[in-house]
Amino acid sequence: MESSDVRRLVLMHDESIIEVGVLATSACENLKGSPGLPVSPRAFLARLNALGWVHLQIVPTVAVYDMTFWDFCFWANDDDSDLISQIWRVIGKSIPENITDFSKMHHIADSEPNESAKFKKWRNVWCDVHSAHAHIKASRDVFITMNSKHFQANRGELALLGMDRIETPKSYLAH
Repeated sequence: MESSDVRRLVLMHDESIIEVGVLATSACENLKGSPGLPVSPRAFLARLNALGWVHLQIVPTVAVYDMTFWDFCFWANDDDSDLISQIWRVIGKSIPENITDFSKMHHIADSEPNESAKFKKWRNVWCDVHSAHAHIKASRDVFITMNSKHFQANRGELALLGMDRIETPKSYLAH
């Protein structure tokens, strides 16, 4: 089971065998079984604490209004914006990078809640793209994810952008 593999990775971190970080974009993700998104940095840290991960380094992401917590992000420069767009073209493919364009394409009204199924689709792609960017920007060695749709399926193209090694928890532990 993948969750036991993740627990093993954290244990290896605690034993100083590897270094595990938590992407700040995790605070923005739609987690299965979760009642909603964390509403504050404190709620995100409480989620990490409940998992026993509060001691792990939080890998910051680019600051985006209404999408990130200021405590865990940094301001983008032109290189960051260019790289994010390149990653979006790999991961997002047919989904517009701009939420306004996405909303127009899918006829989402401004009054429609951000938790609608349509918005969640865009938000998940946004999180994946920004997670990839944060990983590359922080010069992390291995990107560990269970997301085979966006990451493993695009491994070659993402390697060209700086994500040299993408693994599932299970495949990483098998090495």
